[in-house]
Amino acid sequence: MKKRSVLVMAASLFCVAALSSCGGTTGSSGDTTTSGGDATSTTAEKVKLTVWGGELEASQNWLKKVEASFQTANPGTTFEFTTGAVSESNAKDQLAKDPTTAADVAIIADDQLYSLAKTGVAQKIDDIDATIVSDVKTRNSSISVASSMYNDGLYAFPVSNSNGYFLYYNSNILSETDCDSFEGILSALKTASLRDGKVYKLGVPSGSGWYEDGFWHAVGYDAQRDDSTSLMNCDWNSTTKSPTGVQVVESLLKLSQGEYADYWVSDGDSALMTSTKAGSTYQVVATINGTWSASTITDNYGDGAAATDLPSWTCNGKSYHMNSVGGSKLAIVNSYSSESGWATKFANFLTNSDNQVDRYNTLAEAPTNTDAAGKVDTSKNYAVAALAKQGAYAFTLNANDQYWAAVPSFFTSVLKTGKSGDTALVTSGTGTSNLTFNETAIQSILDTTVTAVKAAATAA
Repeated sequence: MKKRSVLVMAASLFCVAALSSCGGTTGSSGDTTTSGGDATSTTAEKVKLTVWGGELEASQNWLKKVEASFQTANPGTTFEFTTGAVSESNAKDQLAKDPTTAADVAIIADDQLYSLAKTGVAQKIDDIDATIVSDVKTRNSSISVASSMYNDGLYAFPVSNSNGYFLYYNSNILSETDCDSFEGILSALKTASLRDGKVYKLGVPSGSGWYEDGFWHAVGYDAQRDDSTSLMNCDWNSTTKSPTGVQVVESLLKLSQGEYADYWVSDGDSALMTSTKAGSTYQVVATINGTWSASTITDNYGDGAAATDLPSWTCNGKSYHMNSVGGSKLAIVNSYSSESGWATKFANFLTNSDNQVDRYNTLAEAPTNTDAAGKVDTSKNYAVAALAKQGAYAFTLNANDQYWAAVPSFFTSVLKTGKSGDTALVTSGTGTSNLTFNETAIQSILDTTVTAVKAAATAA
């Protein structure tokens, strides 16, 4: 995702015994076998590797399967894997806390690579194995390779071409026509809730800036990093554009705080996915998320599981189709790893053709590997098909740490609480179609957020 989530610190320990020695090769598919040891570090009979890659159970199970396959491919060495449940959207922050004790290999959203490479946390693969670098560039799509580069060096391995988002919905409650607009979804949820004596809600992620920038980009605003200065450009507080920044915020407050407020919930994406299961106080029957959550949606919505492109909404009298960040998921090697050579080989193996095919079959994440892409039919998967449909509205978000630090509280104010601190952004009419806005407070929170986004990094 892109996305943005929490670290689940419970890690599972996976250890497999050594078998026998074998020779070493690296093929064009990315499969790697080596003799018992590492050409770039001291020979060892046992190698410990910590791998982070997604907080969902399905992601963890897939990683463990790859780890077992890597052991089989390298029988001359015993590997002890620790598999950590860390969201791809949160991996950068967790790596930065203390890279010396963090994962050897981590799967991240591609927008995080810039910071990890610039700060020296992500290993430059060119310095480890030039042959692997050449192979990665040859076997993957050009756009995924480009997202893996920094200053002309390769700093990551493309994992999947699915770091984007779209709308999941329960087709037993909502029709695809209902899902054309946010207003249509909310109106239909009110009707269905009253009919069934239940509470159905639309779940909209907040608190990250990855999902939410899709609203701003749709209406012609932009927040992008200037690579010549490493600073952000951001114009969300404009008073001269049409619609103005205040009008954009007001249109979102009408959704979150207006007449359908009881059928709208905004929270972290993981919490929203948990709420897609029936049986709690309410059920989220439509939500914005990515292909990695397809198995959860299928389990919780059953034969009603469906997906489509993102809805439109009305802002200043015009309809705008929500945009989305598009990109890849990447695997990086921690430059502080004491087993950087083996970590590089594992990351290469993790992203080979066979494993990308299996990742698609298991997690519904489309391959970046061109050979793997030719072996799967993405049109038959409802989630991947929805991602492709939303592709017409996708854009690239290049952001720095100031952006990610500054925007969560802003979007929480607009999409969840309706307040900036203790100051209400809606002065009257909450829960009705006749809202009165505190435009001074809205402009103030916009100015504060934009100033923080555009600020230079503070000294460590």
